[in-house]
Amino acid sequence: MSDTTTEAARETWLHRMVKPFTRPELAAMLMLGFASGLPLYLLYQKTSFWMREEGVDLSTIGYFYWLGMFYSFKFIWAPIIDRVDLPWLTEKLGHRRSWMLLSVSGTVLGLVTIAGSDPSEGLTQIIVGALFLAFSGATLDISIDAWRIESAPSDEQASMAASYSFGYRAALMFSGLSLAIAEYASWFWSFSAMAAAMAMVGGLIFLIREPKRIGKRTAIDELPFLAGPAQAMAVALAFFGLAKVMAWMNFAEVSLFGTTIPLLHGLAAFGVVSLLAGRLVWRGTKMSLPWRLIVGVAALGFVYSGTIVDQLIGTTENEQVGKLWLVITTLTLLSAMIWLAIRASATTATALTSAGHVQERGRLYEMFAVPFLQVADRYGKVLVPIILLVMIYRLSDFTMGVMATPLYADLGFGKDVVGAIQSGPGVISVMVGLAIGGLAAAAFGVTWSLVLGAALTLITNGAYAWFAGTATGDDVGFLAFAICADNVAGGFVTTVFIAYLSSLVDPAQAATQYALFSSLYATLNKFVAGFSGQMAETLGYVNFFLLTASYAIPAGALVLVVAWLMKRYPPKPLTAPVES
Repeated sequence: MSDTTTEAARETWLHRMVKPFTRPELAAMLMLGFASGLPLYLLYQKTSFWMREEGVDLSTIGYFYWLGMFYSFKFIWAPIIDRVDLPWLTEKLGHRRSWMLLSVSGTVLGLVTIAGSDPSEGLTQIIVGALFLAFSGATLDISIDAWRIESAPSDEQASMAASYSFGYRAALMFSGLSLAIAEYASWFWSFSAMAAAMAMVGGLIFLIREPKRIGKRTAIDELPFLAGPAQAMAVALAFFGLAKVMAWMNFAEVSLFGTTIPLLHGLAAFGVVSLLAGRLVWRGTKMSLPWRLIVGVAALGFVYSGTIVDQLIGTTENEQVGKLWLVITTLTLLSAMIWLAIRASATTATALTSAGHVQERGRLYEMFAVPFLQVADRYGKVLVPIILLVMIYRLSDFTMGVMATPLYADLGFGKDVVGAIQSGPGVISVMVGLAIGGLAAAAFGVTWSLVLGAALTLITNGAYAWFAGTATGDDVGFLAFAICADNVAGGFVTTVFIAYLSSLVDPAQAATQYALFSSLYATLNKFVAGFSGQMAETLGYVNFFLLTASYAIPAGALVLVVAWLMKRYPPKPLTAPVES
């Protein structure tokens, strides 16, 4: 009897581990992962190669990296992907597939536009094509993430993530083919071939199954676009935010058709006008003038923080001190602006309620505010620890990865040796890590897999410190061990982390909430990774890799803390699913 029970338990464990990998959706996920990765690799790597070959200066090529910011801020338009149906296409294909097809079409258009350009004659066309490619690629990411979350239960998201990552890595290898085509034919045929590959993916979208829409949604077609003081305030703050972005990018003014347009001042002026004339322009706005003036002053201070710092402290001998003051001033004014805007909206809402007025909610509120407010309401006290975990869990990988290649060069390894290991055993190691991560999450659960992932990161990143301190250019075996071990850990962590992020979202708001969480960690980690060079120069390679490895310790501890808090303060249950 005991043996029978043990055998049944073993079968159950094996069944639980293997079952997710028998789903037909995994094949679709493999294809969608390929479609998601190809535009990004072409945008970052191949266009820069072509432009440099045509003599474009490095600073201009560097600006193209900013186009990748579409991927970091995709949560901004993700609510549109969640809530807006496309005319005719949605009726024929369903909500998720229609957005996928439109996004793939945009990437094809971007690649064809790039193919027909000539960087030696001017960059306008290649910039337009790159914009189409970046925006459409980021939008495709949103649609694919939502399709994945809606197509499988949360306990099978790890296997879906593994399949997605397999396809993503396949896109990396396939994108290298574009260089070979460019070498033996031309860049026109290179990007045209990549456009054809994306078009073939678009054809395969017709073959995959549309997931059932889960969750009850408020009908938004009958709602006004804007209603209520908070939404009118959001419009004004959006103008101020755009003005600040223009200031950061040194686009204070632009020349168009021979006319100089003061872009920075114009956007700031629109923000002021939106605040002052809000009661006339925006339906339902009843915020008092003093509140609007106070918020306006804080917002203008935020926009022109650089000018304020220059006037107050002037130029300093230490450039870093000046930058520090600028960061402190900007963050202080940003915090003040946000706090005042929240207080103004809350005070106005309270006054309206006390007076017996009905607070109108517009289409903008239902689309953009509800998904984010639901996250805060659902997780309550545990939200801050969850956000911290999301932000720091991948920090080790992001920061150490930037300095790995310079380390190989400084130790004297040849480019051919490094390239051969990275493209051969290195790729296989990533695939192995992805698969193990999916199996581990299915067998032991996401939480314990996250803890194991943090431990693997600590060990493999720490091994790079050993490698940096003892290896020489002749230690090819040591190099292969370091790369392969790190890639196994990286693949494992990628799978379980995607599964964890997927478990946090409401399937009814899948596109918006997943885009929010993924943007949180990607933006912060990329920003911190930008300082890796300075850290390595200051600390030396050995201490740098020890430091980056140590990031895994608080990450692993935070996994356990969040798991304990989730048991003590369980999240509010989601609304009973309603399939539509």
